[in-house]
Amino acid sequence: MIVYKAGTILLDLTNKKIALVYRNEQEDTSFPKGHLENGESLDVCAIRETEEETLRANHLLINEPIYTFNYSTPAGEDVIYKIYVAKDDGPTKKKISPEDVEKMKWVDFYDVENCISYDNLREVWNKVKIGIKNILDNNGTITASALTDLGICPTCYDKKNNHCIFVDNSENMLFENEDFECFLCTNPRSFGHTIISSKKHYKDMMEIPNSLCSEMFIFAKKAMNAIKEVYGSESVYLCTMCDGPMNHFHIQLIPRYSFEKRGSKNFVKPRKEYIEDKSKIEKIRKLLK
Repeated sequence: MIVYKAGTILLDLTNKKIALVYRNEQEDTSFPKGHLENGESLDVCAIRETEEETLRANHLLINEPIYTFNYSTPAGEDVIYKIYVAKDDGPTKKKISPEDVEKMKWVDFYDVENCISYDNLREVWNKVKIGIKNILDNNGTITASALTDLGICPTCYDKKNNHCIFVDNSENMLFENEDFECFLCTNPRSFGHTIISSKKHYKDMMEIPNSLCSEMFIFAKKAMNAIKEVYGSESVYLCTMCDGPMNHFHIQLIPRYSFEKRGSKNFVKPRKEYIEDKSKIEKIRKLLK
């Protein structure tokens, strides 16, 4: 029998602590969680169960699970447990049945592993803790690096959530078709810094189909020549680097100008302020048709 459960890693952003619950009957300590009710979605279940067990109002900081945990119980249940990350909103105003409430305590980040009762849940914590630390350090702001560390593609998440991570790039779009898009980077390392990104999710170049790989790199050559012509750069560097537990395949084209030194340091030049130049955008668009 498959049983669905959901819960959260509940964060107190003010004091940089994490909520754990102790169950008297099982004599164990873990994150708040509980069974999915009929007609309920897993994200709603996670919020409700957290509120019932901890008596703390809360809301999700990321609207999809940061981990899916599969395990079997001694009773023979096959459990699918979705873990979300949530922010503490203070004491609940709802009336909660005493039988649903567990003993809750706030724990420092570095003490969580030692407080959890189960080895497999400690393994889960060790897989997500870097991303959780990122969220705590940024006072609840969800960054691309935090999502990457949590195994969530920031590019796909951004598109599904109204560009909450990156800015809307429709104004600086240079070209797109059904397979990929090409746009000017809005935190460029160099004027004319351009990104070519696949629309379908692939973690890196090793995953993309050969046909798409060929199409994107042939297009990159065309884009490099267009950027060089319109921006007057001496050369255009190309790199693709998708690193970490999760990312989205993209190619970066970084112009180098005559006043700049040659070499690999051009790949890590300091980020610049994006300055929109509509005339240059239109010229590149025409060259890429």
